[in-house]
Amino acid sequence: MNSSKAYFELIRIYPYLIIRDEPLKNHTWFRIGGNADLFCTIDTPEILISVMKSARELEIPYVLIGEGSNLLVDDRGFRGLIIKYYSDSEPELDFPNVTASGGLALRELLRYAQRKSLSGLEFLAGIPGSIGGAVYMNAGAYGSSVSEILKSAVLINEDLIFEKVPKDYFHFDYRTSVVQLRKVYVASASFRIVPGNSNAIQKEYDRIIAIRHSKHPDETLPCAGSYFKNLPPEKPGENRRAAGMFLEQAGAKDLHVGDARVFENHANMIVNAGEAKASDVLKLADRMRDLVLEKFNFELIPEVKFLDAESGIEGMQP
Repeated sequence: MNSSKAYFELIRIYPYLIIRDEPLKNHTWFRIGGNADLFCTIDTPEILISVMKSARELEIPYVLIGEGSNLLVDDRGFRGLIIKYYSDSEPELDFPNVTASGGLALRELLRYAQRKSLSGLEFLAGIPGSIGGAVYMNAGAYGSSVSEILKSAVLINEDLIFEKVPKDYFHFDYRTSVVQLRKVYVASASFRIVPGNSNAIQKEYDRIIAIRHSKHPDETLPCAGSYFKNLPPEKPGENRRAAGMFLEQAGAKDLHVGDARVFENHANMIVNAGEAKASDVLKLADRMRDLVLEKFNFELIPEVKFLDAESGIEGMQP
């Protein structure tokens, strides 16, 4: 079946769900990216499985995204189906664990924890993205990461059936997990929490967010966060070395390509200062990496994921 017929059939099966030619720049924090041939937003894992099964049967490539906070989309968009997994369902508390949908925004989980006086998630304050994306990336800040608090997760596995897995399944490392290499998806995740004080939790949120605001662009400058991964520590037990420090020392703060610019307050952040293209961002990132390689003789590794129009997200099969 050719792609046009396959697209028509998928729309016929899900007439009120699938739309054509959706601008992906509207679904990423970078505000960059061309149109997806097909697009849908899904809020339950059961419907998610149904749509993915249909797409697989029709041989339509598909990619699952969340809030698009750590994603750079090809200027050509995507030749296939983009599925945005979004949920506003309230987390479920089964002390000492709290379980949330993979499509729920991190900020909503933190709001729930504050209301319920549940502590242990504070380091995630201010980090954009969904629960599924946070597990996928092993998100974290200030020396802590999701891997330290995750108890278990329910995945949609390679066979498109639900599978509950323990934390060890993910083989977490710095900003990486096995989910980045396998065609599996986080339907929900359970995190360990401890009793806390609602006011103290909110104060900690506010403290961390204030620190982030002093270094990060505000909402008027679209950005995907830190572009490159921090470096391993020099000695065991020490903190990782900030990529931004090396980029600043190498002179990266003065760089720009078109409307893609290095943020003036943080050399490891690229902002969309107007109408930046993905190609601008990629060229700028290459220049930043080359400066560090020339000065320090090591190569920075991107943290932001690139969604190619044909091959999908790097390292995964669409």
